[in-house]
Order: sequence, then C-alpha cells, then structure tokens
Amino acid sequence: MRQITFSGPLGLATALILVSILPTLAASANGQACSSLVVQTDKRDYAIGEPVNITVSFVSLLPGCMQPMIAHDYVIQIQVLNASNQTAYSSTNVTAGALRVSEIWAPTSAGGYTIIASAFFRLLGDDIMIRTLVASTKIDVHDLAQQTPEFKPVAIAIVVIAAATLSLFLLKRRKTSSVS
Repeated sequence: MRQITFSGPLGLATALILVSILPTLAASANGQACSSLVVQTDKRDYAIGEPVNITVSFVSLLPGCMQPMIAHDYVIQIQVLNASNQTAYSSTNVTAGALRVSEIWAPTSAGGYTIIASAFFRLLGDDIMIRTLVASTKIDVHDLAQQTPEFKPVAIAIVVIAAATLSLFLLKRRKTSSVS
C-alpha cells in the first residue's frame, strides 16, 4: 500500500482538507448514513461497585455504501462522565472496519453518569483525527447503604399493624364481655 506524505504548511493544509472531506465521501445510493455507532449497558440502574457492562457496536461501512480506498482506520473512544462532566472511565480501541467491544466498569460513587462512544476517522500514520459519530446513554448509580425505605411500604406496614392490634383488642374485649 502506498503512503502519502505531506510536508510544510501547504501540505498540512492539504492534509486537513483531505481528512475533513474523506469521512463524507462514503455514500449510499439512498442517501442514508453509511456508518453506525451504538452504545448500550445491560440495565439502567446500578448500585455502587456493581459491574456495568458497556457494549459498543461500530460498523464503518453499512451495506449499500461505498468508500474511497484510502489507508485509514477508526479510533473508537469510550468515556464515562459523572454528573460534573469529569471522566470516571475511559478506553480506546482501534479498528480498520467493524468492531463490537464489551467492557466492564464499576462505579465508585452514586449519581448520574453519561456513557459516550465516539468514532474518529484517522489516516494511517497520521495523528489527525476527525470525529465522525457519537452515541451516548445514561445510567444511575445508587448507594444502597444510604437509601431510606419508601414511605408507601412503611405506611402500609403501620396500617396493617394498627388494624391487627385493633382487631385483637376488639376480640379480647368481646370475649371478656361475653364471659360476664
């Protein structure tokens, strides 16, 4: 495979233009997107320390699409951001085509988290990358040790205990009044 090298300011400008245009050159006959990126978790709610199974599926060229033959690959980045937009977890995978990756991350604090998967188009041998796709999902992490019971079950328990106590009191009173 032949490698193209750009040098000097004009070469850098040409490379930037080429890299910015290349991801859009993938085309389908019906005008649909030619790549896909999906990020999922096994469920929506977790406890602190419970493993979160993150699955990312990337398809670089969907059926019916064409792309110019240029030496490139894709960098797939996974980031987990907490409610303050600070990175709690990050990983990177490189692929020349389709990729399905499952990773496990365990949260250490409660709160809402956003899991973001990004696909970057990258010319081989070059550090210039263009983000072409982004997908995200949200999860909630709870601290089970600090959770208080919900009011409704507590209220039902109090009513049941009060009804049972009242029933026993009335039965005992009825027995004592029938004996006299």
